[in-house]
Amino acid sequence: IVEILPVAPCGITVAHAFGRVGCFFAGCCNGKHPHETDFFKFLAINFPPDSQYSGLRYPTQLFEAIFLFILFGIMFYLVAKRGFIYTFPIYMVGYGIWRFFIEFLRDDDRGEFIGSISPSQFWSIIMVLMAIPCYFLIKYLYKKRAAELALSNNKNE
Repeated sequence: IVEILPVAPCGITVAHAFGRVGCFFAGCCNGKHPHETDFFKFLAINFPPDSQYSGLRYPTQLFEAIFLFILFGIMFYLVAKRGFIYTFPIYMVGYGIWRFFIEFLRDDDRGEFIGSISPSQFWSIIMVLMAIPCYFLIKYLYKKRAAELALSNNKNE
């Protein structure tokens, strides 16, 4: 498990990104209609009138896919070129923060969980917080693995 641990989140992230592209083509997980005063109104696209979510809307699925592809690129670079092992906590923190804020642009109402926080925002907070013990677990596993390798090398000599 230690050998695959840094690489697995890269695969999860790219699969997640393609899943969001699928959401865009399926017509789900759409964004809100931009207000006239919105600074980012130029990012909205016009959905067909016969679609479930028609009119000018933020394509939050594509925003998320682009973010995830960028996150994948960063994590892949860190693993391939730097030998970085903490990609899973990076994914958890990066996506958790992104998802918390992108929820403000989404229009698929899932209700409120605590106050005005949506269930997705709540789970985003949990995801970011869980990255902390995940980091220490990975650190422990790698130290344990290094100790086991050192012990087996000593036995072979």
